[in-house]
Formats: sequence, C-alpha cells, structure tokens
Amino acid sequence: MQDPQQKVTRITRAFTDNGPIPDGEFITSAIICNVGKTADAQNLLVNATAAVPAGTTVQFLWNDWQSDHPGPIMTYLAKCPGSCSAFKADSGNIWIQEDGYDAVSDRQLYGGPKNPGALWSAPVLGTSSLGSDESGLLGEDLRALHEPFRASYQTLRNAR
Repeated sequence: MQDPQQKVTRITRAFTDNGPIPDGEFITSAIICNVGKTADAQNLLVNATAAVPAGTTVQFLWNDWQSDHPGPIMTYLAKCPGSCSAFKADSGNIWIQEDGYDAVSDRQLYGGPKNPGALWSAPVLGTSSLGSDESGLLGEDLRALHEPFRASYQTLRNAR
C-alpha cells in the first residue's frame, strides 16, 4: 500500500529563545531570530534548503506558540550573500521583501494554546530582487502588540 499523503519539504531554522524582543533590541540582530544569551547563540544556521520559485505560496506551521495574544504575522525574505547554509542574517540591509498585516482583509493569525498547529501562508515575491542563481532566507515573526502596550501602560500608571 502506498501512502496517499503528499511528501512536503520541511525546513526549520532553530532558535534559542521564543520570547518577545525587548524594545531596545529591535535594531540589533535579535530581531532576525530571537534573543540568545550571546551573539553566537542567536541566529543559528539553517540545516537545509529548498528551491522555492518566486510567486510560490509557502505555508508556515506554528507549532511552538507560547502566547495567546494575536498579532500581525510578518514574513521576511533576505538575500543570502552566497550559500544560505552559512548566512546568519545579522548585518547589513538584507531584507528584500516584507509582507504582513493586511488592514483591508484584517488578515492575522489567531492561535495560541487553543489552536496548536496553526497554518499561515505567504507568497514569495522577490522576482526582481533574487536572481535565478541566488538564494534567500525566508522567515516568519509574530508582532506581539501587547508588549509595547504593557510598557506604555506602566509609564502612564506611574505618572499618576
């Protein structure tokens, strides 16, 4: 008997921390793949690659969701200078595609503990930014909007 399920290529880039990025870290390499205790512990290298033609829709499976707070999902594509297996995406102006919250359709991912295994789809654009022989690193991130609010609320509360 043959398995009727389609074989799907799954590629995962490990990260050492799944918590929010503090305000002061947004302009550091922590924004790429979460915060590590040292610079060497963040942005771990990818262990596999796949060919994804421009215009393809890629699905992301969110299995390790630690928050029940919804927020816009941001999809990033970075051009790898050479092989993506040696690319940490932690310097330079590398992002060539950013896709995220759509105010017209109110497209967001609502997941959390109540919905493990939530799927998110994003188109891979990059037709004018990646040549046919170039590689890119595709990533997903949840913008946890409750975190900035918490800091603002605390500031207002202390001002009373």
